[in-house]
Amino acid sequence: MLFLPPWESLLSAVAMLLLGATVGSFLNVVIYRLPLGLSVNDPKRSFCPLCKKAIPMWRNIPLVTWLIQRGRCAECAAPIPFRYFGIELFTALLWVATWWITKDTHALLGVYYAGLATLWLAVSVIDIDHMIIPKELSWFGVGWSLVGSLLIYVYVPVEAQVVFSHALAAPAETSWLWVIGKVILSGAAGWLALWMCVLLGKVMFGRQNFTFDEPVAWSFVEPKDESEELSFRLEEEDNYWSELFFRPKTDKVLISGLSDLKIDGKSLEAEKAEIWHDRVVVGSQTHSIEEMTSISGKLKKVVIPREAMGMGDVDLLGVFGMSLGLLGLLPIVLIACIANIITALIAKVGFGKHTPFGPSLVFGAVVWIVYGAQIFDWYSQFMETVVLVEP
Repeated sequence: MLFLPPWESLLSAVAMLLLGATVGSFLNVVIYRLPLGLSVNDPKRSFCPLCKKAIPMWRNIPLVTWLIQRGRCAECAAPIPFRYFGIELFTALLWVATWWITKDTHALLGVYYAGLATLWLAVSVIDIDHMIIPKELSWFGVGWSLVGSLLIYVYVPVEAQVVFSHALAAPAETSWLWVIGKVILSGAAGWLALWMCVLLGKVMFGRQNFTFDEPVAWSFVEPKDESEELSFRLEEEDNYWSELFFRPKTDKVLISGLSDLKIDGKSLEAEKAEIWHDRVVVGSQTHSIEEMTSISGKLKKVVIPREAMGMGDVDLLGVFGMSLGLLGLLPIVLIACIANIITALIAKVGFGKHTPFGPSLVFGAVVWIVYGAQIFDWYSQFMETVVLVEP
């Protein structure tokens, strides 16, 4: 018979520490491979990014191996960045923290929140590194939320479910269909709310104008492999197709003050040009991008479509709705916006520059998990005070 120590015991904390470190080791694989379009299962063994040699299991012990090998590959002695060790350690500490917060409630809640924390860590690191949130992580969050919510409803007492204003705080007499329906509706509400913000931002701030005193170079840059995409390079900055043409039927890049235009090595005379997601229009001529081998030129003015945030952020808020409930969506977004502004000010990011919003959403979710009840109580008292104040 399998021995499981009481959830509140230190043995459970040690188990969460070891399990967290192991999960953190796999998380390094996810963070490295997913943005590059690589499978997390093929090759099955981790490998050195430099010499590509597979790392055997006995030399892939979380935390310990990095310390014993002093942060170097055993085969080629290439330095292994501290970040790999740091993510394993941080994930382990996250799992212990979830044990500490939930040790007086139920083990399922601890594991549930540990899984969410692991997902959010991966989202944050990848978004900071690559400015994307892979769909695979969002779908994992959907599955984790659905399965976890159902298990919590079945096995966790109702009084334990309301510790963090949890989404599943439901009357005991309700059915599992009610729980699943509420989780799905909460996720849909979060997704739709932020999607509407994206569309509104596109209408209000969907164009960015650049004007130059002297002509500057621009060109199309072909992707080097399947993990990359076509980009519009202006001077030294790449603007990727998915960011430029969020709405392919209406989004376009407008170029004026055009000179030195070359398409497939042939020079063309034109003052203006339009770039659509699948074609380039120069005067009365239309050139298919799919059939084009090269295009470059110089310009003095360009209008570029832009997005306030990507669809990865929309998917992430949908996952938050499913995992944390409808009540927390607005506070999470408000806290995220404030955090993102403060981060941009500290980092001295210029107005209109892209900053990852995923980590700010994660920060908002963490604040809501830990302080959600206090925030809700404060807001209720504030509204009662406002209502009771006579004019």
